[in-house]
Amino acid sequence: MTPQTVLIVDDDPKIRAVLRNVLQDEGFTTLEAGTAAEALAALQTSTVELITLDIHLGADNGVDLAREIRRISDVAIIMVTGKDDVIDRVVGLEVGADDYITKPFHVREVIAWTRSVLRRKGDGAVTGAGGLSGRFISGPVQIGQIPCGFAAFCSVRRPDRRTIGP
Repeated sequence: MTPQTVLIVDDDPKIRAVLRNVLQDEGFTTLEAGTAAEALAALQTSTVELITLDIHLGADNGVDLAREIRRISDVAIIMVTGKDDVIDRVVGLEVGADDYITKPFHVREVIAWTRSVLRRKGDGAVTGAGGLSGRFISGPVQIGQIPCGFAAFCSVRRPDRRTIGP
């Protein structure tokens, strides 16, 4: 099984090092970014299953970054930050974070939350008869001009690599 990749986004190199070491010790592959631009570049070039994201990234804003990430991806996000006011937690979760851990944190807590979020998120991969494979995608449903709510679709790839479905 291929190790899952965690992108660590924090402007503090010491925090990145702590998270990198503990996640790698637990079998995860890690990538690091100290700025919003580096984080977005890593998402463009790498497959990432989870992001640990600090709200304060020096000149950048982690909330804005979370909003941008959520606009382009459904990757799991855990806010790992020193901001522990209720409003900060609510805003982080509202813009798309899957969970929120405050600093200082215990490394075992980070591992537990990482595994929990990845378990809940799942990878969405499906495999069917005849070598078909794909991913579940969720989104609004419309039949003709009539909106019908929210449902899950399956985008399927045939063995010849052609995609069937949305």
